[in-house]
Amino acid sequence: MTVKEITDRALALLGYEPENDYYRRALIYVKSILQDVENLTGEEAGDIQKITDEIMLNERIKDMVTYGTAAFIARSVGDGDSQSYFAEIFRLKRKSLAGMGQIEDVLPAI
Repeated sequence: MTVKEITDRALALLGYEPENDYYRRALIYVKSILQDVENLTGEEAGDIQKITDEIMLNERIKDMVTYGTAAFIARSVGDGDSQSYFAEIFRLKRKSLAGMGQIEDVLPAI
């Protein structure tokens, strides 16, 4: 999935019509969210420089990035209700990422 595809999904969730300005800003938003994902999980998305660049992460992370992008776009146009709604969904999805990983067996051996 590319930055453009994530932006298209975010715009569809918001019910906004696609405009060039959204795509220009979305690249910054997505890169910011991906940096947060890297800090949180250690997973790198690759070198994202254009909206046509492919994001090399699992679908769960791409889904989270979509909601974060929707929240950023809504905030940029002053749509407070949508921004709050999508920011909360993003927060919950981000929180679930923090719990991803191996669970170690902690039961004592007898």
